[in-house]
Amino acid sequence: MTAAAAGDSRGAATRAPGLSTSSRPAAPATERGRTRVTSKALSRVITALAAEALQVSTSQVAIALSDRAGALVVAIHAPIRVVSLHEVHGDPSVVSRSGGTVLDRAERAQLTVRTQAQQLTGSVIDSVTVRLTGVEIVKQERVK
Repeated sequence: MTAAAAGDSRGAATRAPGLSTSSRPAAPATERGRTRVTSKALSRVITALAAEALQVSTSQVAIALSDRAGALVVAIHAPIRVVSLHEVHGDPSVVSRSGGTVLDRAERAQLTVRTQAQQLTGSVIDSVTVRLTGVEIVKQERVK
């Protein structure tokens, strides 16, 4: 027998299951639950960011995450794409057109990964270390 059929005037029959009719205001958004980013999700986001910054595939990037006083420490091991030395000897300006020197690009990747990972995940990142494990030589395409 439902509450309405029993003559209960609380309105139970018109209320959707699981909804409260309490007059208490809803809890602030910060008290409703938690959002947790797992280490696997962090790893994948940081791997993708590093691969993009170093212009290599995600399968070529390995990362290690650790904790330092509650902040994230990131170590990235990956190759970097570069133009061939033959092309650099023929036209030294190809270095700047390809993004700068290897060290400049590694530093920029370090900063990019740190900044974007913090923005995307909300994690506090203490440091990012980029260890270049090799080079992937690409031929510079000529504009016709």
